[in-house]
Amino acid sequence: MNKTLKTIQKLTSVLGDLSISTFFHLRVNNKNQFFILSNNSEIMNYLIYEDRNLGTMIEELAQTSICGKLAVMRWTNYVGDSFLEKIYKLGVWNGISVALPFNNYIDIFSFASSLRNKEINNFYVNHLQLLKHFIIYFRLNGRKEIEYAKHNLYLLNNKLELYSQDSQRKKIVVKNIQKEILPKKACIKTVYSKIINLTEKEVTYLVMLLDGKSMFNIAEELNISQRSVESCFEIIKSKTGYDTKTELLTAFLESQIYQPSVYYERST
Repeated sequence: MNKTLKTIQKLTSVLGDLSISTFFHLRVNNKNQFFILSNNSEIMNYLIYEDRNLGTMIEELAQTSICGKLAVMRWTNYVGDSFLEKIYKLGVWNGISVALPFNNYIDIFSFASSLRNKEINNFYVNHLQLLKHFIIYFRLNGRKEIEYAKHNLYLLNNKLELYSQDSQRKKIVVKNIQKEILPKKACIKTVYSKIINLTEKEVTYLVMLLDGKSMFNIAEELNISQRSVESCFEIIKSKTGYDTKTELLTAFLESQIYQPSVYYERST
């Protein structure tokens, strides 16, 4: 745990200059099992050892995103939410959570500040693209910690419904989140327009490309031939319908192409 914590703290140190002091990555699968990675050990210890309850905000966020929406929600109401109330008592405020739906689990990435500064809220709204970049950066550079964590899961006390079949419930949840003070364009984005099956290797190459590496760098780092990397990108292009590096990376950033068999939106 100590080694993992130090790694996460190192990865998230880049957020400090942005007044973002706390970050956590929460994953819940369809068996109601979860893991949490954070630069704040108190948050991890609370959720793992004290009360394995995610609270109402994260529950609604998860249900909405799994309904076919990429959901983004500000932490606005702490009262009555056991998880957010605890975070508040730990001195963490002004948070935002991004929920990303996958085939059999959901990833929730949360950013928060220990400063009572209204400007941080504007920063979240104006720089969501930057937060997306960090999520991809974290998934790439923290993949060893993520891989380890997903094999050491904990069971939630409260049932998190990932696959709601109640259409009326879906409409209510979506409507509630659309009332949030974030602009609609930043609050809700429809996904699931098209299904693309990418292998783990293909996604790894995309992430490395996004990280600024050339095809030569990717080949050198992975100890494979550059031709193999080029061939893989040709396959990715044929699967997605995008022809250029710019189009691929834009789709990757805007459409949540994060790992195999995930859903994403492609403009028509």
